Amino acid sequence: MKGAEIIVEALVQAGIRFVAGVSGDSVLEILDALYENPAIEYIPVRHEQVSVSMADGYARATGRPMAVLTHVGPGALNLPLGLCNALKDSVPLLAMSGNINSVRLGRDAWHDVDVVSTLRPVTKWNTECKSPAEVGEVMRRALMEAAGGRPGPVHVSFPKDVLSGDARGPEVYEPRDVSVPMERPEPDPERVEKAVEMFMEAENPLLFAGGGVQWSDACEELRAVAETTGAPVVTTDSARGAIPEDHPLSFGVVGSLGKVTPCEAMRNSDLVLGIGARFSDLSTIEWSLIGEGVPIIQVDLDPNEIGRQYPSAYGIEGDARRFLAGFLSEIRNRNGDSPKGPDELAALPRIRELREMADQEWADLMDKDLNAKPILPQLILREAMDLLGGEAIVSVGAGTHTTFAGKYVVGKTRRLLRSVGLGQMGFSFPAAMGAKLALPDVPALVMTGDGDFTMVMQDLETAVRRNLAVVVVVFNDFSMGAVRHFQKNQHGGRYIGVEHNNPDFAEMAKLFGAHGERVEDPARLRPALEEAFASGKPAVLDVIIDRDETPKSVRAFYQKFK
Repeated sequence: MKGAEIIVEALVQAGIRFVAGVSGDSVLEILDALYENPAIEYIPVRHEQVSVSMADGYARATGRPMAVLTHVGPGALNLPLGLCNALKDSVPLLAMSGNINSVRLGRDAWHDVDVVSTLRPVTKWNTECKSPAEVGEVMRRALMEAAGGRPGPVHVSFPKDVLSGDARGPEVYEPRDVSVPMERPEPDPERVEKAVEMFMEAENPLLFAGGGVQWSDACEELRAVAETTGAPVVTTDSARGAIPEDHPLSFGVVGSLGKVTPCEAMRNSDLVLGIGARFSDLSTIEWSLIGEGVPIIQVDLDPNEIGRQYPSAYGIEGDARRFLAGFLSEIRNRNGDSPKGPDELAALPRIRELREMADQEWADLMDKDLNAKPILPQLILREAMDLLGGEAIVSVGAGTHTTFAGKYVVGKTRRLLRSVGLGQMGFSFPAAMGAKLALPDVPALVMTGDGDFTMVMQDLETAVRRNLAVVVVVFNDFSMGAVRHFQKNQHGGRYIGVEHNNPDFAEMAKLFGAHGERVEDPARLRPALEEAFASGKPAVLDVIIDRDETPKSVRAFYQKFK
């Protein structure tokens, strides 16, 4: 077998069904092997960054890695932004790049770039395959690294002669049917018992769920612990939907990207149990929400994360699902199996107080003239939620619009897509395309800004060609809105480098063969959304919004507590 054929067979056996990328002569052997194997679909895109974000969205929606394929040199150098985003958010994916023939490497030849060194800071693991005989083992290691332990992006560079050279394929291809988690380390039972003791001694404990809960498929266990203890739940952006956000005990995203109510829940807790959460600056508003001396229990698969932000944390290394199952069992052994019903939970004094605060916060956000022109972002949020409910795929961009779009109420795990740790622009649209590949029957909504969308809008052609019927709602304020607000509030409105012209995104969408409509009348917004989803095609709604509308900053609100 050729090296390229071994690669494709390894992908098939690992359960990878899609490869996205940009074609080039350095990967012709892989393309030819894909042509011969109907088990994998190759999806060419118009920019390498888009292929990585597609794979990222696919993995977030499924827990399974997708593969990316790029040309040598300049092609591979378009990967770092997407890879860094996946690394920061612990997303498994496999990036493969072609390379020049081995004899030319390191001689400053045409296209010769040390891609492995370049990508090392933005990958969990990466290497250059040196010979056809190594291909099977390199693929095994790459797939294991992507999905094993704390998941992340991996990269392998394959010189052309390695791809075309003959080698014996592995007798058994491993790993098979790759998904996260690859293994479930059992937490120390004694430390779990200690965590239960600490939790039960607290008067106002808080459950803080991070992305590790979703990657571990521990959502049912999280909900069971919450309903048995009556403790409120807050999450990071990476864990949204781990407990439905309309559940009586769920109060949504805590920290700078979230809402005031979950921040208050954390600030007034006398113990915080974090499961698969890093306690980052975003989630804690620069480590200001947890009072000095408040006990912290931190459960994480990655021992390097335990105590990294709060050295005093009581650390438990292990799988989130196994921990929650053990924690629940110990609670029931001590208190009996007595999960509370929705009405009983909602009536708990602490929960009732937090719910009143959350309801008032939502009312304050929506206390606007939603018939005003230009359209207010709150209207987009309300109409999208009313139309789609909580189980749609919702992909959110980066920028001012996220202060509204990020408040979408998520009802199911793995449905909210967002670049959390990096805040990457140009992520939301291709990520939704990847999720739509995985869940073709689930409506997919992209809420993004005009600056964000223009970075990747060329791949409307990809969405139309592959019939990935995502609906893109552009919050169009003709500016880099977040930076414009900073210049307005911090520099006296001296605007520079933030205002720009835009094409008519709706007309542009039609040129690509997609559905498109520009929306300026608030009364037209709901029908436009309905028609976009009913079209069965990729769609762009170019919504002209009030550029000066922005909610109170959660971060600014909490400066008084620092």
